[in-house]
Amino acid sequence: EDALLELPLKRPESASFSDESGVRLDTLGDVVQLGATDEALAPHALVLTLRELCEVEQRPVAIIVDDANAFEHGTVFSDPSTMLPLEASQFLLSQLMPSPVAVGAQMKRGLVVCAESATCTFQPSVSKRLKKRQRQRLRGAWGARDAASAVHGAAGVARISVPNFSPQELESVLNYYIHTGAWRPMGDFSLEHSSKAAVNHVHMLTASNGEHVRRLCTQLA
Repeated sequence: EDALLELPLKRPESASFSDESGVRLDTLGDVVQLGATDEALAPHALVLTLRELCEVEQRPVAIIVDDANAFEHGTVFSDPSTMLPLEASQFLLSQLMPSPVAVGAQMKRGLVVCAESATCTFQPSVSKRLKKRQRQRLRGAWGARDAASAVHGAAGVARISVPNFSPQELESVLNYYIHTGAWRPMGDFSLEHSSKAAVNHVHMLTASNGEHVRRLCTQLA
């Protein structure tokens, strides 16, 4: 947060918003603080934050989005006036980030990292058949707008398949799940009692695939 207070605002819309709202905004830290404390102005702060991050040159910037293909999914939210379900693409963040290339191309000193998943961490409650159909349709769909650029070697565009966990990484991930309370292993199946045995057990069940590890821990929680 201290680092953000050292980054002055550069976009003209930031100065305009500061004048119109009556809130003094001098640094990126001021904008982030406004978004965290004022619910009504939070959407405006989010827009300004993303735009100002593109202007930062003093420090390297990384915008990281997990489960990025969730932008292509439906949500559990409904329009209060029509009660029709809302798609994730209708929300502000997905509209501000239509694709990694669209945002990354605007950054003066930074990059955008988006993690895709065959099955998103969050999905609305749907039937198994529909969920399977969604996976088939959406697997690799998010980022398809950039696929042609990646294939043709556009500057700064890369698609990377994340390898399975190493034994050390798997142990760290399981310790993290335990520490955060996301996973409560029972009996001997616990890192506190037999770290190596527990890691080997999980590896045998998941082949150390990150998504399979998460799913196993969720089921055993």
